[in-house]
Amino acid sequence: MKKSILALATVVALAPAAALAQTLEPIRIGGNVQAPERTRYVPPVYPSEARAAGVSGIVIIEAVIGHDGLVTDAKVLKSVPLLDEPALDAVRQWRYAPTTLNGVAVSVIMTVTVKFTLDDQPAAPEPAVQNPAPTMPGPLGMSPLLEWKGAPPVRVGAQVTPPERVKYVPPVYPVDAQRAKVMGTVIVQAIIDEKGDVALAKVLKGVAGLDDAALDAVNQWKYKPTLMNGVPVPVMMTVTVNFSLRLQ
Repeated sequence: MKKSILALATVVALAPAAALAQTLEPIRIGGNVQAPERTRYVPPVYPSEARAAGVSGIVIIEAVIGHDGLVTDAKVLKSVPLLDEPALDAVRQWRYAPTTLNGVAVSVIMTVTVKFTLDDQPAAPEPAVQNPAPTMPGPLGMSPLLEWKGAPPVRVGAQVTPPERVKYVPPVYPVDAQRAKVMGTVIVQAIIDEKGDVALAKVLKGVAGLDDAALDAVNQWKYKPTLMNGVPVPVMMTVTVNFSLRLQ
């Protein structure tokens, strides 16, 4: 009888350490808890529409690494429009060496970064076009890039820095969109002419009910002219217009 009691006590004392660890909240990396070693890396897929629009940047993601080293959850902390989903898709496929505390594998929570750099991405070849005509705004991925005076302007990015905005006009939040609680970020591709005016603008990534308001605002923005070798030149860039009910 005593042996049975001792055996039971031993099972209760030693038992489900691993199972208990799995039920605990993830431990945040920091202090004495070091970030686990990544054992499998899957590069993000650079969306063609983002590359064409000159969108680049670093997406910061908060990831939960399970006791087995798999990514069990991920969410964006710092967003780059058009790049968030590819970043999440990549991170969810990463693998890590399990983190152990007192010999028991535990879940951890940490931040990771996914970098998108246009210089590192091969540009898709563009078909030759005879006598190209300026394009009108159209759905994302359905129309060519904007042109100005019959030729593509200089694209902002790499060694061409975005011009400084000197006049900002906030978008007018449509009443119908507010009532319907429609929110989001409209991404606009804009051509800034030699004088710093917005010469052309089209929606790259829209939000139903908010696109026109975004374009109306962007078309009123003003910038300092971009100079190349001392000569003002037109440039093409992407801008974002945020609509949030909390700001209303």
